[in-house]
Amino acid sequence: MKLKLFSIILVMTLILGLSGISPVQALPQAATYIVNSDTGVADNIPGDGICATPGGNCTLHAAIQEANLDGVASVINFASKFQGIHAIPGCSLPYLTENNTTIDGSARWDVANDRPGVEITDSACNLLKINSSGNNVYGILLGGGASTGVHIMAGGNNNIGGSASGQRNVYLVGKYGVYIQSPGTNNQVRNSYFGTVTGESIPGGGGEVGVFVQAGDSNSVIANNLIVGQTNSGILLWANGNSVSNNVIGVTWNKQSALPNNYGVQLYGDNNIVDNGNVIAGNSDHGVYVYHADNNTISHNFIGYPFSVNDLGNGGDGIHVHASANNKIEDGNVISDNNSDGIHVNGSSNTQIWGNGISGNDQNGVYIVSSDGEIGGVGTSKLNDIGGNKGNGIHLDSSSNVRIVNNHIGLSSGAFDAGNGGHGVLINNASSGNTVGGDSSNEGNWIGWNHQSGIHISGSGTDDNYVLNNTIGAPVNWGWEAPNGNHGIGIYDGANGNRIGGFGAGNIILSSGWSGVVMHNSANNAVVANRIGTNGSGVNWGNTYYGVHIVSSPLGNAFNNAISFNEIAYSGTHNGLDLGEAGVSVDGAVNNTISQNSIHDNDGPGIQLVNGGNGALAAPTISNASCQGPVSGKAGGPGWIIEIFSDIANEGRRYEGNAIANTSGNWSWNGNSQGPKITATARTSANDTSAFSTPFDIGRCIVPSIFLPLMYK
Repeated sequence: MKLKLFSIILVMTLILGLSGISPVQALPQAATYIVNSDTGVADNIPGDGICATPGGNCTLHAAIQEANLDGVASVINFASKFQGIHAIPGCSLPYLTENNTTIDGSARWDVANDRPGVEITDSACNLLKINSSGNNVYGILLGGGASTGVHIMAGGNNNIGGSASGQRNVYLVGKYGVYIQSPGTNNQVRNSYFGTVTGESIPGGGGEVGVFVQAGDSNSVIANNLIVGQTNSGILLWANGNSVSNNVIGVTWNKQSALPNNYGVQLYGDNNIVDNGNVIAGNSDHGVYVYHADNNTISHNFIGYPFSVNDLGNGGDGIHVHASANNKIEDGNVISDNNSDGIHVNGSSNTQIWGNGISGNDQNGVYIVSSDGEIGGVGTSKLNDIGGNKGNGIHLDSSSNVRIVNNHIGLSSGAFDAGNGGHGVLINNASSGNTVGGDSSNEGNWIGWNHQSGIHISGSGTDDNYVLNNTIGAPVNWGWEAPNGNHGIGIYDGANGNRIGGFGAGNIILSSGWSGVVMHNSANNAVVANRIGTNGSGVNWGNTYYGVHIVSSPLGNAFNNAISFNEIAYSGTHNGLDLGEAGVSVDGAVNNTISQNSIHDNDGPGIQLVNGGNGALAAPTISNASCQGPVSGKAGGPGWIIEIFSDIANEGRRYEGNAIANTSGNWSWNGNSQGPKITATARTSANDTSAFSTPFDIGRCIVPSIFLPLMYK
């Protein structure tokens, strides 16, 4: 009896809360409103928790009023009568001012026509207006005249469109599909159609912009949408920190036909990311237009779509960057088949173009009128494959301090013919201080198959550019020739002070359709420590004409160029014709230095002077020579520098040493020679250099084996 009484007291104590533990409070339940009328009538008593017009119906207008006042998360669904297509007037709809309201038409999807069954339309207004956070809009068609579909004026974390069945929104409005003007963050626009119902046609004209974000540091997400038919742009980001991913912009859902916007994506803000599989193609103007916008990243996109039946490019440039800084175009973009340049950078600084495939564009692969950028970089992830463009692979126009590093230019996958229709690299119009390649071997470019020259540097003021560590005319596997149609490197028309190669940074230049290196009417250029016509390791694909050609036309100026420490070989030999092409030819140009090169096995003379080249300076004579020296002879004037060479024929394969002619023109050099023939050149104080002398045969000399590689490489 006592035990029973104790149990009763214990139970009562727990019930009455005498233990001090507060009872658990129930969470508020979400309110659900079922819209059963497509009229625009307002609620009879807003805030009473009942969606009812004076006539007893629940309209979308009334449901939003109740959701704004009920103090809980709200869901607005649509009755079964909306299974067909019912249009709701939108201009008078109230703002969504309460957080966490869902307008969900997905259950009323018109399966027969594969489109939303719920429509909100009107002629010229903002249809759905959001001033709160955490709202969702699913399965609605928004349309009409000059209207905007969804206008987010305040709040964040709103989801416009969803991925579940029937949650696609469709926008057929004349202004903006979705306009995000909110200072809130993380608004998301997903899985919707803009400008089309079917994904295959544009029904009677599109709006101005599919998605327009104008919201400061917005961090909005625009993903998995189909955006077509917009008269301004598919997406316009006049805001910072947004993400655009996996959208189809400008073409049908199956990416086979164009449904153009004017621009695909416009970036007018900073720190935006356009990445992860967007297809931006078929648009009337540029695919991506970056305008006065910094620190944006464009990666992993198809800009122009090469896998369609019609090779769908954009009508302008694939990517156009104007007056912007520190933007990155990187990590696997395929930029192809656009009607102008693949990438065009104008008036901008430090644009980084890394790891892209840039092909089939109607003008240049990359066109730069800017400064301080980098095209390519060390490592396979930064290597661009630039080929098959109708213009030049890369064109630097009035540019400075741009680096072109570790690209395949004209060589698909580094090996196969994807020659650009113009030059591999064109540098002109007073471009200066640019570098093609770099100081280390892994910075060099592979340049081949281009229809004009591998590298062409031209024009007054195009000075002080560097070409270092590149391979021009061969594939990466060295399996076959990859000739550029004209020269390996051409320096033309007043381009002065440029540097081709250097110690530890020489280029390999071979198999060119014309000459290896040409300096035409240009001065003070240096060609140093390159291999021209050979790679020095058994690949001897000489250039078709000359190894190096210095030319001055009657009205031109070509002087004070230096050709030093190069190996220049096999010119004119690999084509099977005996046309007598020289290793170095100086045509009408004067005061050009030819010093300490290894010149051998050319089809014609090692050095030739024509049309008064280098003042037609007479070669020295050799009167005495032996393996142990001295080598002596006569020069045409006092103070001339005599360079002595060994060769197996009449050129100068191995540089042996030098002497200076005395006041009588006599010279003598004491040293051990290789032989079997000794030749010599003379150079004046004005740097005019002669051809090789008549060889003096001394027979094969016995020298320590450590010296043999220096001659017989």
